[in-house]
Amino acid sequence: MDIVVTGAVGQTGSWTVDHFADMGYEVLGLDLRRPPGDRSNVDFRPADVTDQGDVLEFILDADPDTVIHFGGLRSDRGSDNAIFHTNVQGTYNVLEAAGRTDANVIWASSEAAYGRFLPDNPVEYLPIDESHPVRPKRPYGTSKLLGEEAGKAASRRYGISVVSLRATYIRYPGEYWTGILESDDEDRLGESGNLWSYVDIRDVLAFIEAAIETDLDGHEAFNVSAVDNRAGAPTRSIVKAMYGDLPDRCDISGEESIYSIEKARNLLDWTPAHRWRTAAEEESYTPSFLE
Repeated sequence: MDIVVTGAVGQTGSWTVDHFADMGYEVLGLDLRRPPGDRSNVDFRPADVTDQGDVLEFILDADPDTVIHFGGLRSDRGSDNAIFHTNVQGTYNVLEAAGRTDANVIWASSEAAYGRFLPDNPVEYLPIDESHPVRPKRPYGTSKLLGEEAGKAASRRYGISVVSLRATYIRYPGEYWTGILESDDEDRLGESGNLWSYVDIRDVLAFIEAAIETDLDGHEAFNVSAVDNRAGAPTRSIVKAMYGDLPDRCDISGEESIYSIEKARNLLDWTPAHRWRTAAEEESYTPSFLE
């Protein structure tokens, strides 16, 4: 099976390239620049996802079975205009090229599609599933929500499967914030716009594997989160610190994540295996082709 990975030189994209090349896939890695090194099973090409000609040429020539789209700008990596343009235009271009070559797509949407969970955007119920209202205010979250709508349109137009990966804060072994907060430290507990959610990169890769191997139809959005929060405090205390109270429907206990992953469990048989307390002490890793 052939795979195209956009954003192949970024942190998440490079782990994705490395992982699937290790599995024996033939991978085409696209990014604005080539990495300094090479990698067996991988062909790196410089490409700008906002340039439809680049994207069409490389993806149609590769004729992959799956396109994994991580190319884009993070919320802290550019002006509002640049983030919105890059993420919306880039995602559209990738979906269009994938549709024309009958390739399924797995792409990086985000928890930001729900909007940041701050006092002006209350959670309606807990845990949050994929049917929870989405209310982004900033260009980054809005770009992800529009990308999901483009994914639905591409699926209808071309008959391809599109998976929107609503990942929480992706962390890497050896690169975790490791402080443990006290349940009565309301100032600290209430300072996280995703209520201290996270997910390990290795669990993201396991999710992508499961999505590739499962016969899905149409567009599906999935929460991709660890099972716990990364504050080490009761999740109810975190929610109360942010909002002053709990929603009427609140079915969480202990340090459980605010995001439900039942849909991924049921449809993909995926359950995250990594937790921050262990992963924080592991050695960090960088794919060799980046060094």
